[in-house]
Amino acid sequence: MKRYISLLIIILAIASCGKDDSPRSPKGYGNIYYSLFDYEYDDLGNPVMTNSTLNLDKSSAEPVDLGIKFMSGKERDFDVEVRLYLRSEKWFLEKVRAIRHTGMFSTPDSLAVPGLDFLILDEDMNAISPVRSDTVAYYSLVFPKARKETRRLYIQSLNNQDYACPRYAWLSLALTHPGYETEEELKKNTLNHITPDYEVRTTTKSWLRSIIIK
Repeated sequence: MKRYISLLIIILAIASCGKDDSPRSPKGYGNIYYSLFDYEYDDLGNPVMTNSTLNLDKSSAEPVDLGIKFMSGKERDFDVEVRLYLRSEKWFLEKVRAIRHTGMFSTPDSLAVPGLDFLILDEDMNAISPVRSDTVAYYSLVFPKARKETRRLYIQSLNNQDYACPRYAWLSLALTHPGYETEEELKKNTLNHITPDYEVRTTTKSWLRSIIIK
């Protein structure tokens, strides 16, 4: 009996130690979060993480699902913002190999424009407006109390008839293109957003959705 009591005490002691208290965990480890696009499923119904392309029918009124997973171990006393970046920079398009010949996407004919070609809708089907700065545009998603959640968003085509050609957009959860050679580069290049209180990263397996509207 004493043996079982001693074992129980040890288990309770281990359970009482939070991840932040472990000497093997780097400082601030508990305030690092991950966000990625929701799982897709293979032919056997198994969930997989992948970067993929979403095809939208220009004339369809049916919105296309865009799930965002926010990974968190426990609630906090602060909210966490995840940024869904709208990318159209030449360097980014070259990195994702969207530019296949000289001059491609050099004019606005093929670049889909939010509010003109499509809208991003929240879970209540309300339009979300992108935040724009001098260098980047993004949709701000706030997760209250850092609670783990899969946020349902939707892409709605606006049936833009001004252009007959396909229109393209790229939605990214990475601040930069996540190419890397070392572990430190991986951590840096999968960064989504950072504040003095927390850091959000993504994963190279599921950080990009390419959008084609035609």
